[in-house]
Parts: sequence; structure tokens; C-alpha cells
Amino acid sequence: YDLGLLTSLTNIFKSFFIKRSMEKSEEIKKILKDIKDPHTGKDIIDSKIIRDIKLNGKNVSISITPPYSGCVGCVFIQGIYMEIYEKLKKKGFEVSINFKSPEF
Repeated sequence: YDLGLLTSLTNIFKSFFIKRSMEKSEEIKKILKDIKDPHTGKDIIDSKIIRDIKLNGKNVSISITPPYSGCVGCVFIQGIYMEIYEKLKKKGFEVSINFKSPEF
């Protein structure tokens, strides 16, 4: 086997998959930017409710943090949770959402 050719092909495949992953990540962020925090009217990306997004193919793991400590069980954060889940499911993603404690 030609080691140079194998290295080149490996790099091409890596670039392709990294680019696709970044495109999917941007697609997810665009979807999430349409969801508003009812307390502030800002989208949930800019209001820092979304803390982490991990993507593995069509599997998306999202960590969310309530805007303040008393909001973990409030209807607003539950509504945001459901909206995230439903919008990403409609786009064909498998969704896992985790809560993180607010950092104050």
C-alpha cells in the first residue's frame, strides 16, 4: 500500500466528517436560537441556558441550565425542555437533555 495515498485519503475523510459535524452543530444552534427564554425574551443560546452541545451522528446531547436556581422545576424551563426536544426530533435527531445546576 502507498502510505502517502492512505494518509491523504485519511485526511480527506477527516476533513469531510469534521465539516459535516460542524454544519450539523450550526444547524442545531440555529434551531435553538429560535427558542426564547420567556423571562428575558432572548434566545436560549444568548441567555446561556444552553451550556453544552455534543453531537455524535444524529445523536445530540444538550446540557441546559435554568436561568436561576428556583427555576429547575418551573413551567418555563419545562417548556423550553419540550421545545428543544420536539424541534430537534422533527429534524431527525435523537435527543438527550441534561440539567446542570446554575452557576452563581
